[in-house]
Amino acid sequence: MLVKSYVRRYLKALYREIGDWIEENQARAAKLLKYSICYVEEFMTQYCDHLLVAMYKAILNQDNKVVKSHIPYCFRLVGRYVSPKSYGPLVIDAIENKIASFYAYTAPGSLRAFGHLFSGSIELLQPGQDLDFIHPLFKSFIDAVDSSVIESIDIETAHHLVETLDTMILALVKKQSEGVNVEMCRSYLPRILNYLIRCLSAYSTYKLQKKVEPEDIKEQRERCHGVIEELTNLAVDPKSEPKNEEGGKSFFDSQIVGLIDETYVDLVEKYKKWAAEEQQRNVEREEEKQKWLEIETARQGKAAEARRTKNREEITKEKENNEKQEAKLVAEAKQIEAVHAELRAQGESEESIQAIMDAKAADEKLQEQEAAKKRIMALEEAFKKDAQDDADAAKAEQEAQANAEKVA
Repeated sequence: MLVKSYVRRYLKALYREIGDWIEENQARAAKLLKYSICYVEEFMTQYCDHLLVAMYKAILNQDNKVVKSHIPYCFRLVGRYVSPKSYGPLVIDAIENKIASFYAYTAPGSLRAFGHLFSGSIELLQPGQDLDFIHPLFKSFIDAVDSSVIESIDIETAHHLVETLDTMILALVKKQSEGVNVEMCRSYLPRILNYLIRCLSAYSTYKLQKKVEPEDIKEQRERCHGVIEELTNLAVDPKSEPKNEEGGKSFFDSQIVGLIDETYVDLVEKYKKWAAEEQQRNVEREEEKQKWLEIETARQGKAAEARRTKNREEITKEKENNEKQEAKLVAEAKQIEAVHAELRAQGESEESIQAIMDAKAADEKLQEQEAAKKRIMALEEAFKKDAQDDADAAKAEQEAQANAEKVA
């Protein structure tokens, strides 16, 4: 009674301490929470809404060994003392991310915690009793996993789901060995097997990417296989006659064909339909590619022929220019030779002839430079005239626009 009267005073502080970043505070809060639940028992029911959310964050802490060992036990104690009708809706809504969804740890933490709550709820069952009192919660959990977890499962979510399923199945197998009637859960075993297969597929990501698997992935895969083997023990009714080990099948062997037919046949049909459509699309793409190649080949052929024609024309023009240039050079050479002959006839020496020719060449070069300057000046005058015309046109346009605005 003393603890019951004081627990309400420090619970809120306990929520903060258990999520603190200092490991000593976390460990101290986890121990205090465990002993508080032990003393107040079902009195914790009224605090479940905030208590569970705080514990969801703590159960995801795998670094602090004290917290890692005490928090799952705290969930087991809550499941033992609090009625499933009280905590059930809270944890199911958290798994479906309907409450406290603004915390990133609510959905994964509740998924990991459910197995410990469930095992605590059936811990005190005696031989001859059944699981009817927890059947609604069990069914709600399976439905929540189907609707909110399994379709978007990844490696991290698979860790939490395997933790819960392993805890639940081990608790059920233990109670079955003690004489508790677990017939209720057998109808859900195929769906649980499907969950485990989905988890194994999530763990195959590294192999598909051809990467080295971490050790924790290998451990979780082995854990999945262990839970699947335990399903065989849970599926067999202890009161029925045992089967011959050589002739009998495991639960996995007996269910896998039906599970594939039920779960993956539609997917195979969809894949076949998609494959046929993809093949047709490939044919259409190949036809379009072929048409494009034909058009591109024809275009390139025309372009090549045009280039060849242009090259031939340029070669012909170049030959004509060369012939004209050669003819001009020949004519100039003859003219120079005639001048030389005339100068020699006049009795001029070779030095004076060369000087006269150099002066004549310099005079011709000067005339060419003067002609080039005149052409440049003419072009500049033309450019200036064009610029003036453009300026006059722009000015006239502005005046016309201003007059139009005045009229408007």
